[in-house]
Amino acid sequence: MIKLSSQTRYVMVLFLIAITSSIYFLSFDFVGVDDVTHILKNPHLRTFDGLLEFWKTPYFGLYIPFTYSIWWAIYQICGASSVVFHGLSILTHAFNGVLVFYFLNLLFKNEKLSFFSALLFLIHPMQAGSVAWVSEFRGLIGTYFALLALLGVIQYVNTTRVRYLVLSLLFFACGVLSKPSFISLIFISPALFYFYTRRIRDYKFMALAVIQMVISLVIILKTQTLQNTYELAQSPMVVVNNLGFYTLRALWPALGQFDYGYTLDHMKEWRIGFLIAFIFLIFLTIRPLNKDRTTFWFLMFFILALVPTLGFVPFSFQYFNTVADRYLYFALLFSSFLWVFYLNKILKKYDFVAIYALALICVGLYITTALQYRNSKTFAEFMLQAFPESFIGRTILGEAQIKSRDYALAEKNLREAINLKPQYWVAHSQLGELFEVQKRWDDSLKHFQSIIKNEHGRYQTITSENLGEFYLRSGLARLNLNQKSEGLKDIELGRTLAPLRYEEFLNNPKSP
Repeated sequence: MIKLSSQTRYVMVLFLIAITSSIYFLSFDFVGVDDVTHILKNPHLRTFDGLLEFWKTPYFGLYIPFTYSIWWAIYQICGASSVVFHGLSILTHAFNGVLVFYFLNLLFKNEKLSFFSALLFLIHPMQAGSVAWVSEFRGLIGTYFALLALLGVIQYVNTTRVRYLVLSLLFFACGVLSKPSFISLIFISPALFYFYTRRIRDYKFMALAVIQMVISLVIILKTQTLQNTYELAQSPMVVVNNLGFYTLRALWPALGQFDYGYTLDHMKEWRIGFLIAFIFLIFLTIRPLNKDRTTFWFLMFFILALVPTLGFVPFSFQYFNTVADRYLYFALLFSSFLWVFYLNKILKKYDFVAIYALALICVGLYITTALQYRNSKTFAEFMLQAFPESFIGRTILGEAQIKSRDYALAEKNLREAINLKPQYWVAHSQLGELFEVQKRWDDSLKHFQSIIKNEHGRYQTITSENLGEFYLRSGLARLNLNQKSEGLKDIELGRTLAPLRYEEFLNNPKSP
């Protein structure tokens, strides 16, 4: 009989819990937010030239070529299989839990503490959206490389071998090319180095930090013109409220959701719950329990991990929601550790009882939160139940109703979405396609032309591929309205902007 070490047993249990708590995600479909754009209707996933395009230019305002390359490989082998894409997310989440265990165990040489911290990281309800929603694989794989980069830093300190710094830099590059928000490592890595060594001067490590900053700057400059957004960091109250939101969600497990409806205007106001949570965070940071420096540093790591979500890194989602569950994914490494650390210090030998109780609560909320990602319809219904003014929820529900041929309800929800956000091009696009199906060509043309004319006043990035498709659909409507000259002109523009979409359009029975 093979005798396994305690560390191996902990790793096996963590992997098993991660898989069993998420395995039913395999039955989930793709959902309307981003999955359609990034996978189902992404023409670059279908050709080798498309793979090169991901590395040359941002797609849909995002420069995440490493993530797209993995999706490209999966798509080439399995096509748009929701089972395979969900399976990839589940496995990556499981490996992340294992890496969290190894990372904490290297830091503290305490397997029990590391195991329970990794367990809470895996089953925290705020993680459900990242794992159950295919598009957020970018955050999962980014975290995987971020953890490897931090492990490289620790191994360098332990061995003084430069190769670990080189590996750390390589993993950092992979992380920020998977999701740009992992530029937060340019702050976390030096903080971790000091926490672990209590020294600053190390010229080899300083060289690593400089190269990390250069890589981060290049990526920000590459995407900033495509991801223009509000400068949240210019409003201190927004920063306070955002940090309060994340502190509350991290330290007080609750059901998660996609759209909280906290716009820039909402978050500029005093919000008592978030303010109290923010004050609590600052209190714990400044006055650690029993003057323990570990508490201070891990709270600092938690804050640093969230820096990109506070307005320092531009991304379009901030136009209509300043906070989101999925931005907590990496930061929960640090708050999960603090949960276990505090319970151990306060309850001593009874800590395991409290931790098991917390774990049961978390796994129940994790499963319940994930249920909203089963398909577009449930996703939209959960969103609207929590926030009835969600124009994204109305749009996704309308899209799902088009697929189920509930055209009257679809039109009602899409019109409501446009009433809530008049320039929201996704709702106009769905409504235009609905009228196209119904052969209401005047109405169809109106909505596609609305997108084209307001392209520069958009609320989300429109790629040339999308814009080309809207010209193609506008041209189709014009031809059916006997506007031949204008229709052919629109179709030619569509062909120029989106040659791949043009080829698909020609093969579609509805094409001219």
